[in-house]
Amino acid sequence: MRRTAAPASALALIVSLVPAVAVFLAPSARPARAEIEKQAPPKPEKPEVPAKPEAPEQLEQPEQPEQPPADDPPGAGEPGGLGPADRGLDDPEVERLTLRLADWEKSAAKVEVEGLAARAFLAPDALAYRAASAFIALRRGGVARDAAIARVRESLDRWKRYDGASLLVVGLENRRFAPSDDSRRVFTLTKNLARESVVVHIGSKGRASTALAGMPLNLPLSTLQIQRFWTTSDGATRRVSPRPRDELVRDPASIGRVPKLSKPFRALVLERDPAEVEILVRRAQLERSRQGAFRVELREWKRYEGPWDRKVLDLNENREWKDIDGVALDVRLPPAGWEVHPDLEALVESVRASADDAAADPR
Repeated sequence: MRRTAAPASALALIVSLVPAVAVFLAPSARPARAEIEKQAPPKPEKPEVPAKPEAPEQLEQPEQPEQPPADDPPGAGEPGGLGPADRGLDDPEVERLTLRLADWEKSAAKVEVEGLAARAFLAPDALAYRAASAFIALRRGGVARDAAIARVRESLDRWKRYDGASLLVVGLENRRFAPSDDSRRVFTLTKNLARESVVVHIGSKGRASTALAGMPLNLPLSTLQIQRFWTTSDGATRRVSPRPRDELVRDPASIGRVPKLSKPFRALVLERDPAEVEILVRRAQLERSRQGAFRVELREWKRYEGPWDRKVLDLNENREWKDIDGVALDVRLPPAGWEVHPDLEALVESVRASADDAAADPR
């Protein structure tokens, strides 16, 4: 009897607990998630991040015209504009003309006397040299070929006397121009540059007639005066002491000296920058030299060294303004002789053809 009563009591205990478990497991008995969250302490709020400003509305841009490439800048193909290879260095024509002129320049003779460096070469055809030099400068300056030809054509009237003449190009350089104004060396010329200073000898045939082709480069014409202490403030040259005449005392320190300036005179002055002079010589006269050699002398040049203000030559303190002798150069013809290269002749013909077209069509 005891063994059967124990299971019955256990069963009764289980049955009594079933309602409680059912009540606990029922959905209505569990509190809702929302109610639990309400009872929980509030979470700290995150700081508000300011909204990014809206990008301004982009206005519709008008269509841009197509830009030409770098090698073909604006104005290409127009008169006076820039065209392809208008930088000069990339233009085959400019390169050929530069080489042709270099052939003439390589035959230059050089000499230096007392700091005055001189070089000279002969261009057999003055018109071809001048036209090619101007054309190259214009092309390298960015001028189109047709516009450069037109610009050179405008100078043909001034270059009429170049026909049948050769051009002697003389370069001058001051190698001892000091940087200080207290003592500088300059060279001056008071005579006529083409007729008296540059002398061209044609062997034993005598002297050739010369003429200045144009204004010299970096050789300005200045007005100068010579300064010396020539007078004294009291008009006396020495002070007389009570002694015999043969014992008169010369005392310059006891007499106030007054500087005296000479009358102004005009002179060409060579300072720091190298100068260049172009001399026209009749080709018929030069052709009389069978050896193709000429002696060029630079005469009447003077050297001054001392204080320099571009106005006064101060000859006090035993400073000198003396002549320079022995500046002579033996110039020879270029290797090709009197022959003018076809490239140079073609350029001259192009310029003359442009002049004929301009005369036929005055517009």
